Amino acid sequence: MEEENHSKIYKIPAQNKKAQKQAIIGLIDCSGSMSSWWKMVAKHWNEYVPKENCHTILFDDNVHKVPNHTLSERIFDHGGGMTDIPKAF
Repeated sequence: MEEENHSKIYKIPAQNKKAQKQAIIGLIDCSGSMSSWWKMVAKHWNEYVPKENCHTILFDDNVHKVPNHTLSERIFDHGGGMTDIPKAF
């Protein structure tokens, strides 16, 4: 009976030894309603998010790509308008 139970144990598949490239995509609201939080958002993004394989996309009523992936602590350097999230997607 124990042999039957062992046949139902989930087996973890062998990992591919080739490292897979991962990316971070930041889709960040930089509309005016975020102004009171922006300094904290920028500080966190700049300090904790690795810049390698990173895509930083900000949106308000337009879409703004951040080529160096570093956010200014001034929201109006990036946007600050109304919110139009469909444009970002």
